[in-house]
Formats: sequence, C-alpha cells, structure tokens
Amino acid sequence: MDFLLFVRNPGLGSAYPDWVRETSWTLIFLNLFNLLPVYPLDGGQIADLLLFSRFPYIGVLFKVFGVIILGFLGKDRPMMFLFAMLIAMGIPNSFRSAKINQKFQKELRLNSTIDQDNILHFIFKYLKQLGYGNLPFSKRYTLVKGLIQQQYESRSKWKTRVFLLVIYCVSLLGGILGTLQALAPSWVKLLTYYSQNSQQRLEQIRKNRQQEIELTTAALRTNPNDVNAYIKRSQARLGLHDYKGALADYDQIVRLKPHDIESRMTRASFRNRLKDYKGAIQDYNEILRLKPKNVSGIYYQRAQVLNHLEDYKGAIADYNEIIKLNAKDTYAYISRGYTRQKLQDYKGAIADANYVIQLNPKEAEAYILRSEIRRHLGNNQGAIADEQTGNTLFEAMDKEDPS
Repeated sequence: MDFLLFVRNPGLGSAYPDWVRETSWTLIFLNLFNLLPVYPLDGGQIADLLLFSRFPYIGVLFKVFGVIILGFLGKDRPMMFLFAMLIAMGIPNSFRSAKINQKFQKELRLNSTIDQDNILHFIFKYLKQLGYGNLPFSKRYTLVKGLIQQQYESRSKWKTRVFLLVIYCVSLLGGILGTLQALAPSWVKLLTYYSQNSQQRLEQIRKNRQQEIELTTAALRTNPNDVNAYIKRSQARLGLHDYKGALADYDQIVRLKPHDIESRMTRASFRNRLKDYKGAIQDYNEILRLKPKNVSGIYYQRAQVLNHLEDYKGAIADYNEIIKLNAKDTYAYISRGYTRQKLQDYKGAIADANYVIQLNPKEAEAYILRSEIRRHLGNNQGAIADEQTGNTLFEAMDKEDPS
C-alpha cells in the first residue's frame, strides 16, 4: 500500500525487517477499523447490542448507516462494495424483525404472566397471529432467535450497559490515540496523502523515494557493509527508474552475499534490462553452480539471454536441459523450435512443433510455429491451414479467458 510510505519508520537501524513492520501496521489498521461503530463490524454489533436493543427501528437505521459507510468506502474496493450490498439485502428482514419486536415488547408489557418457560411457545403463537405463520421454518427460527436475544438484552441492567459502553469507548479511543501516537508526526502526512489527487500523490511518493535514497546513502557512509541499506536504496532507485543505480547497489549486495541466489537473480534481471547480456549470463552460470530449486526457470532465462546474443546453439543446449528435466514441457519444445528455425534447422523445428501437437492438439503456438516453417519450405497450403488452426485456437482461448 502506498500509504505505508508515509507511516513506515525510515530509520535503517530498526530491529525488525520491513515485512514485519508493514504486517503490524496492516493488523493495527484492521483491528481499529473493526472497532468502528459501523454495522456489521464488531464495533457496530457492540453499539447495536448496548444502544439499540430497546429501540428496534433505530437499530435498522443504524444498519442502513453502516451500508452507506461501507458503500462509500467500497467505491474503489469492489469486495467491500459487494459486502455492503449483501448487508443491504438483509435490511428488509431487519425492518420486519424490528416491526415484530416493537409489537412483541408491547404485548409482553400487557402480559406480565408470561415466564421464561413458555415464552418460546408464546412467540411462535404470536408470529402466527401477525400473519408470519406461513414463513419457512428457517426464517421463523431466525425471527424467534432475534426476538429472544433482544428480549434478554433489553432486560439487562443499565449499569451493565454503561460499564460495557465505557469499556468499548475506552478501547476505541485508546486504539485511535495509540495509533496517532505511533504515527506522530507521520499522521499529518497520512492525512495529507488522502487529500491529494493522483498526480500529487505520485510526486509525493517520488520525493519519499528520493529521501529514502539520501537516508540510506548516509547510513552506508557509516556502515558500507549494510546489506539492508543497499536493498532499500536499490528499491527506491528502481521506483525512480534509475536502473543503473539499482544495479550498482546489487553489485555491492552480491559482493557481500556471493552465495545468495535471490540477489544474483535480481542483479541478472537488472543486467538483462540494461542489455548487459554477458553479465547476466555470468550470473545465471553462477546461480546454476549454486544449485537453485527452480533449475528449469534459470535455464529458460539464460536461454532467452543467449538468444539476444545470437548464441542459438547455446540456447538450444539450455532447452535440451529443460526437456531432460521434463519431457512434456511443451513451451521448451516450442522455444527450441523457434531457435532451430533461426539456425535454418527446419527439419528439427518441424519435429518440435509436431511433437507438441501430439502432446496437446490445442496448443495454438505449435501450429503457428509449424506454419512459419512450412512457409519457409514453400508449403504455402500447409502453412495457411496451420495458421488458420492456430488463430482459431487463440480466439477460443481469448473467449475462455478475456484477460
């Protein structure tokens, strides 16, 4: 979340890694949000229990208020908006329950002889008198359960209600004050962030990243071997599209952690982005020597770089290694087929395409590959047929998954 840029502690000497701090903030905000007096959050249910059990119609209005608040918050969050819609669908039932409860409480005051033993029988009989006897049993059960619960709640002593209300208010206020105390002075920046438009937010984020670079640079003057500082500065530089600066930081990280596969993978990706293909190959070679878990993925990435270097034989050798690991990896055969095509090994390329089609007759890319090769070989009729089949399969895939 972008707002974490405003609330996270920029100090680099923290005893906890970033993911711990960010997870902690997420949990704090979720718990505080859950305490808000908005139905059906826990805070809303507490308020409904303590304040509205004796005033059913006000309780319904309170739920409507909760739907409006959640709907407003759900403008940019579809899941929350859907949550609000589901609650809204239950409001008519809440109104019906409030109507029954209002009459029921009046009836109880007129029939003081009703005790706890026969109240359940009385409620079912009363619902039948009001015309709700034909409702499905599940709905009648829900109504009865709600009436009994509200009856018990309405009889609770006012001292108990006040005591619980005080505890709730103290918890909510304490959570808010504690959060503001932890955020200070960053809470001012947080409020400013939400009042800005998208362009202003982007500019503020850019300034924060620049500030992060300055802070990490100062920290590295004190301790040139601080790996976390290099990582943070690299992330900030990457956010500013300073790929050379990010690569320079990972050069230092790899120097300090020469056997760390993840660091070498990141540096290889930076080198690849900057078209330092030979440097990327060196990293992939070292990663393979360190025996990573995802060996196939490394071979794929090295093969792509070798293709950039026009070392097609080396790329084919990597695809061969992938196929040794998984003889049914269709993408490896297709990639090898395209690379063989560049070496004018049309017989080998067609063999790869045919094998993929044999493994999966719906693999569109295999037909496109074979179409290109057949066109090179002068078989235009076969090329057109394969191209049409491939395009048809691609269209079918788009219909199944438009994304």
